[in-house]
Amino acid sequence: ISETLVDDLSQHPWAGLPVQVSLFAVDASNQIGSSGDQAMVLPARRFFDPMASALVEQRRYLLWSRTNAPDVASVLRAISNRADDIFTSPRAYLKLRMAMRRLELGLAETGLSVDRQAEIAQVLWDVAVQIEDGNLSDALERLRRAQERLAQAMRESATDEEIAELMEKLRQAMQDYMAQLAEQAR
Repeated sequence: ISETLVDDLSQHPWAGLPVQVSLFAVDASNQIGSSGDQAMVLPARRFFDPMASALVEQRRYLLWSRTNAPDVASVLRAISNRADDIFTSPRAYLKLRMAMRRLELGLAETGLSVDRQAEIAQVLWDVAVQIEDGNLSDALERLRRAQERLAQAMRESATDEEIAELMEKLRQAMQDYMAQLAEQAR
């Protein structure tokens, strides 16, 4: 049997670092087959925006050890101090503040739990991606919704006026998405 494994490890704390990879498989008879160790650099998503890069670095620092949580909380507080100068998206700022508060609340209680650590790490990743991608993901989501509404209207035999209106919304969503792609390419 020959198989190709495809997995996205870009969110792993070791992403971008040299690792030793060894794969093994267990069949129904509990026979184990394994590959030899392979040295490689674990693929990572690159962040070009300094804020996104800083958030991903703090996320990695938090995932290395929960004892790093106070330092991460301090850095997040410093990052979010002058929000008007740094954040273009109020949504990203609010998510970051929420993650920071959850982190500080976890520290104030009995210590940061593994579940809360994972939750905060995911929020930091999402905010970093949102900052890096800008409004591209929002534009893509609006485009998908416009496509779905038009397809549903056509399935339900909507009137010509309704279809024309939905076509116009789809055209606008496509233009917005293309503009965001061009902005990101710059």
